Amino acid sequence: MDGTSNRSAPIIIWWILWGATLAGLAAFYVFLKPSGTSESSASLRFLPLVPFLVAVVVRWLVVPRLQQRSRAFPIFVLGVALSEACALLGVFLAPDLRVLYFILATVSLLQYLPIFAAGLED
Repeated sequence: MDGTSNRSAPIIIWWILWGATLAGLAAFYVFLKPSGTSESSASLRFLPLVPFLVAVVVRWLVVPRLQQRSRAFPIFVLGVALSEACALLGVFLAPDLRVLYFILATVSLLQYLPIFAAGLED
């Protein structure tokens, strides 16, 4: 090994990733609209809550235990992706609840605001 495996991503990368994901989430909401008025099936209606709840658990139970940026960054990426997955699944699995899942995904993404990364060790 050349010793670069423990390097952490600079804080600006965390912000760029977070901002791009937030912009992508807004683009999904604006451009991905279900065609027609189809009702979601009862069994799939609440499936988009799963990534939302996992993202909340990861943010408040897993991330605070990590002290180093190099270990926290992959978990941050996972949480951001789970937050976005809530909105994407909501568009396709529960189009009638599209707005609700967009709001939940936005709230979930806001909790990953990378302010906490500045307090982590390099």
